[in-house]
Amino acid sequence: MSELSFMMLLAEGFREEREWRAIYAPKFWPSTLMESSTEIISGIPQIVYKIPLDAKVSDRFTDLDFPRIFDRLIVGPTSYPWPMYEAFVDALKKAGVDDAEKRLCVSGIPIRA
Repeated sequence: MSELSFMMLLAEGFREEREWRAIYAPKFWPSTLMESSTEIISGIPQIVYKIPLDAKVSDRFTDLDFPRIFDRLIVGPTSYPWPMYEAFVDALKKAGVDDAEKRLCVSGIPIRA
């Protein structure tokens, strides 16, 4: 399967799920608005890019202000849904999202092994 075919398959899946994903390719299209840091995830150092979806960072983000555009989040499937739920509620409140508890739900889909 070609890379283009794979990406089209992914796009169709996101449309069906009514999801969207942001992809950042700094080697092809760098941006001074992106924040980066080196973080260790599961013991592996990685460069992590963060999108500052905050109108206070730049007027270019006025329409993308995170508390305005965030709708809801489904947590899981995961072995630890409730600790993750609490962590996301805390992070969303810190990001200025009102009623964070009501905008999150835990997936009832079992984890495939």
